[in-house]
Amino acid sequence: MRTSHMKTRYLLIVVLALWPASAFAVIAAKLELFDTSAAIVRLKATEMTAANKLVDAAVIDVVVGEFAPKSVKVQIAQPEGAFAKIAVGSELMLFISRRGGGEIGVIHAADMWLDARLSPRKTGWVVQQERKEMYKNFPGTTAALSQLAADKKAGKPGMLEELRDNLIFMAKPVVLGAAPADTTALWAMDADETGKSILLADTPAGVKALKQGQTLTDVTTAMGLADVKGSVQSIISAGKDGKPRAVIGGKMYASDGKTFAIAAAETPTDIPPQSPAQSITTGRFGFGGALASLGVSMETISLYPPGADAKPVDFVRLTGQSIADYDKEKKGLKNATVRTLDVNGDGLDDALVIADDLGFLLVNRGYGCYFAAEVSVRNLRESAGFPITGKTPWTPARVTSAKHHDVVLMSPDGKLICVPASK
Repeated sequence: MRTSHMKTRYLLIVVLALWPASAFAVIAAKLELFDTSAAIVRLKATEMTAANKLVDAAVIDVVVGEFAPKSVKVQIAQPEGAFAKIAVGSELMLFISRRGGGEIGVIHAADMWLDARLSPRKTGWVVQQERKEMYKNFPGTTAALSQLAADKKAGKPGMLEELRDNLIFMAKPVVLGAAPADTTALWAMDADETGKSILLADTPAGVKALKQGQTLTDVTTAMGLADVKGSVQSIISAGKDGKPRAVIGGKMYASDGKTFAIAAAETPTDIPPQSPAQSITTGRFGFGGALASLGVSMETISLYPPGADAKPVDFVRLTGQSIADYDKEKKGLKNATVRTLDVNGDGLDDALVIADDLGFLLVNRGYGCYFAAEVSVRNLRESAGFPITGKTPWTPARVTSAKHHDVVLMSPDGKLICVPASK
């Protein structure tokens, strides 16, 4: 009996050792402070005293537990520069621990997680140090965290806390048909309102439009693109009417479901400024679904909010992690391309980045935060059945479902191959 048990145990160890690593890739990031705090308080700065780096803040709302004071004093002498990032009107969050008799807490201010303790005279809170491990659970801004707290109190769903990265792009690929001759890039747009994307191919002869069906049908002329000059520069997930846009030859195009036409009231200058990146995509990436651009350089992925004065948001702020955590060999994001998609059908814009070696599926968790899913991109490479580099023509497209995007790639022999997002 014992020998049989030992054999079974040994067999299990062998199976686990041989099982692909992707089979266990589940990304989880739950902000447990919402469950473990004795009190959670939303605050707004009303007065700043630079001499002792003291913030006077009014209580906006008590989200969890009981909290009698109508105002709070917070001293933020460290980390260096944190106090200077706060202004009158800035929001703060106070999480009071169940431990320590109500004298231990965590404060989110200036977009930073900070350990804090009640002052010796119990007249306010004193920040001790930055709490860096918290960014993996919530890397977003203080304003976004405050909104999340308000939404949780109102019983709204909150943010995505778990992603089964191992199950994405694992389905058997489907051959859609042949790509137009000399295709250099692929794009897709939900342009005919059938629930399936129109595929757009950049060629030396102009943009070619392909409609999905039993086979691919060339609808370039029917959709009014035969005389359009230039190549596709960007697909924007939502214009002013909430419908997608295509930037072709420097002009903004919309579709009424039958043909493409220039969106007269809109120009490409209406979209966020282009970033200094090798590839860029525009979508509802900002907090609250604001239109913003994601740009990919050799070294990193950054979000560029609208407005000339807006500062870019780096990969760590988006995901809570560094690209260096994934790029151990320092190969970088060579020849990277990035596209907007909705991979899980939740209505939030995600982004897919494919480079020669690295790749990331940035899954929108809501509130300006993202999961950096790497295993799913490895799945995509394996499922396609041919080598994929940053220069491989590809695009997200609604193929197998109107609810989410799959990925369509051009194979070396000129076929358009769809790798479904899910089985």
